[in-house]
Amino acid sequence: MKKRVLHAACFGVISAFALVWPAAAQVQHVMQVVGEDGLTSRTVAWLDDRAGTYPVFSYKKKGDTYEKTAFAIWGERPPLYAEGAERAWQSYAVRLTGLEAGTEYVYTVATDTDRVEGAFTMPEKSPLEYKVSVMGDSQSVDYGEWGKTVNAALRHMPQADLRISMGDLTDNGQAWFQWKEWLDEGRTAEHIPLAPVLGNHEAYSMDWNFAEPETYRSLFPVPQNGPEGQTGLAYFFDYGDVRFISLNTNEEELGATRPNMLTLEAGWLEKILKQSETEHKRVILLMHRSPWSTPYSGAKDVNGTAFLPLIDKYEVPLVFTAHEHCYARSYPLRDGRPEAKGTVYITTGRSGSETWAEAVRRPFDVAYDDCMDLPVYVELRLRKDGFYVSAYKRDGRLIDEAIIPTKKKINSVVILKSADMPEDAQPHASTTGITYAYAGSVAAAVKRTLEKLNPHRKIKLQTGKADGIPGCKAMINDILEGRRDGNFFEGMGCIGGCVGGPRAIIPKEEGKKCVQTYADSSAFETPMENPYVIGMLKELGFNTVEDFLTKSHLYDRQF
Repeated sequence: MKKRVLHAACFGVISAFALVWPAAAQVQHVMQVVGEDGLTSRTVAWLDDRAGTYPVFSYKKKGDTYEKTAFAIWGERPPLYAEGAERAWQSYAVRLTGLEAGTEYVYTVATDTDRVEGAFTMPEKSPLEYKVSVMGDSQSVDYGEWGKTVNAALRHMPQADLRISMGDLTDNGQAWFQWKEWLDEGRTAEHIPLAPVLGNHEAYSMDWNFAEPETYRSLFPVPQNGPEGQTGLAYFFDYGDVRFISLNTNEEELGATRPNMLTLEAGWLEKILKQSETEHKRVILLMHRSPWSTPYSGAKDVNGTAFLPLIDKYEVPLVFTAHEHCYARSYPLRDGRPEAKGTVYITTGRSGSETWAEAVRRPFDVAYDDCMDLPVYVELRLRKDGFYVSAYKRDGRLIDEAIIPTKKKINSVVILKSADMPEDAQPHASTTGITYAYAGSVAAAVKRTLEKLNPHRKIKLQTGKADGIPGCKAMINDILEGRRDGNFFEGMGCIGGCVGGPRAIIPKEEGKKCVQTYADSSAFETPMENPYVIGMLKELGFNTVEDFLTKSHLYDRQF
């Protein structure tokens, strides 16, 4: 975004700020960084204010006696960028592979004077969902604002599996005093694996010229699988069946030193998207800049020209962007126009102190907030049926939520063996839906759902019930002859309901107890709050249950 002459005013502050940090701070900021496979690999990175130390990293499963030692990689220490400024600290990292899903590990970072211990737990292989914290631009004048947003997101998602920072982490990529503030204010989240995205402000020098993002690359040892000439600047990683692809959208700042930068990156992106199809991966793209001009004028920028054709061709369901310091969610788009099976673009707002008044709501945005009052954080839940997105102001107010349905492309016949498939004991149905299996439950479910639809309206539900074929026939005859004592009638063909059917292998009373026990384990009481129901309705073009009831003609009947 806009450049500010901050460094000239800050040189007098740098030495004073150093007083907050001990002269021998040594090992600091041991943080988790994503590995190429989020379920079996992990990178642990840390900083040391002394160059030339020889750290030893050892780790083991919690409870084991045998320790393994991992080789520590030395990051390239950035140079001293300005006279009188403090030089960036030395970075180190270890890349751990072959880890076991759902397993807790303990580790030690040891130098000649320090011993720092920590622990991390790898995600489960097939949980109901993975939770991801996504934050837009954190660049700040006061990084305390960024710290408040980090802590708000942590309170909301204390068990987050992953966090993503969408670029412009600091205001100036060479200002080490800013990086120290960013790290210190975000310290509470260092145990959650970080996936950073390169922003344009990471590629500014102290005099606001374009420069290599050396400090960014030194701090964040991301997977080294990017396109030619962009190692550490663009990369991809997997979390279960979801592949995140982080693009470098900073051709304006870095293109002069990288001929054909976007051409090479687009070729790499197409290769990864093809591979993702073959491996049945669902894809989320991470782009600091959006594919359109900033501020929006209707035209594509260079990133749109390079990447939009590939996004459309491979039907990428979701793209996160940043850069404009506002929150926005688009309609599903194809070639920039709304289309039901298109791509949803979400601009992730700001997480730091800096606002941008020039941001505008685009014609295709279904949700928008300028974020002038407070920062925003985004909760992303990766579920089997789709990506669930909720956006919150830092004070906890929900400003947007959406479900982006996802489907894997199956290009070949796959033989599934149920014995080899993981168990999924979590019910997808609501409590009231599961209990349909025994007599009296349908009427009870309808009553509870009506109460949810309109809790302030008193709806008197008078129920007529019948069990077994003869009982149902008698009830129907009574209705036809005008002998009705209710306004809702439930008939079960089998006595006791489905649990009393002809193929039942246990008594119907015992079957009813089993059904109720399973129903009680559901996370959703009625269809009103069941995300699977909401997801199906959205595929039909209805945003809510109320929307479906008022606009759908599915249940209209002509008599």
